[in-house]
Parts: sequence; structure tokens; C-alpha cells
Amino acid sequence: MGHYSMKNRLIHIFFSFWLIGILVCIAHIWYVEEKKDKEIWKDYEKLQSAKEKMSNREAWKEADEIMSNLLQKYPESFWMHFLYGAMLVTKGDLIKGEFHLHKARKINIFVVFNISYLIKMSECYLKLGKLYEAEQYAIRAKNKIKKDQKQHIVDNLLHAIFIQRKKSKS
Repeated sequence: MGHYSMKNRLIHIFFSFWLIGILVCIAHIWYVEEKKDKEIWKDYEKLQSAKEKMSNREAWKEADEIMSNLLQKYPESFWMHFLYGAMLVTKGDLIKGEFHLHKARKINIFVVFNISYLIKMSECYLKLGKLYEAEQYAIRAKNKIKKDQKQHIVDNLLHAIFIQRKKSKS
């Protein structure tokens, strides 16, 4: 009986140390990621400037340059890849845009729950003529949208996909 109790204590101690080790690792990762995010937001004005220039077609070259510099500074930033990819898709540079949107997903797998990401991926695939992928992303976005929230955008995407499919069949 004493041996069994000693074995249980050792297992309990080992498990406690293992659990504490896991918690310390998680806390460290969280701290490092938070530190990275704070670093990125130091360049918030540059990011805002690039976003403003994205909305003005004449300033896309400047926005591209700003985003390229920020990406060199923060190569593992989900937000930089997401915003740059979205800008490139809007601009029409689809292959590069698709690359950066996929890179954002590699960095943060939870982006698949972001409606803006799903819409931008659907738009990118539609423009690339990858109708199946475009439809899958549009359907996922539609399933995540609450009533009236970006509903018209997804409906327009699904309609455009339908029209493209119809054209390709004829």
C-alpha cells in the first residue's frame, strides 16, 4: 500500500511540474506575441497612411512601398500580410495578393473565422477564375455573417460566381 501511494505521489509531482512547464511556455509565447504587436503598433501611423493611400488609385505605388517596408520590418505579422494581400487583390495583382493572404493564414490559423478575410479570399479566387474555391470562401463568409452585416457583399460574390460558371459552361 505504501509503494502504491509513493507511486501516485511521484506521478502527481511529475504531472504538476509538467503542467507548470506548459503554463510557463504559454505565458512566454503570449508575452512575446504581445511584445511583437506593441512593436507593430509603433508604426501605426505608417500603416494608416498606407491604408489611406490604398483607397486612392493614384497613390497605390506609395501604399505598396509603405506596406513592403513594413513587411520587411515585420515579416511574421498576420496583419501586415492580410492588409497587403487585400490591397493587392483590390489593385488586381492577384497572384501576389493570394500569396500574402495565404501567408496571413499560415501565421494565424484563426483568420478563417474573420469575415473580411473570407470575403477577400473569395474575391481573389473569383478574379483568378478559381470558382470552386471562390464559392467555398463565399459560403463560409455567408454562414458567419449576422443579419445585414456585409450580407450584400457576399450575395454579390455568390451571384458573380454563378454568372462566371454559367459563362464557362457556354
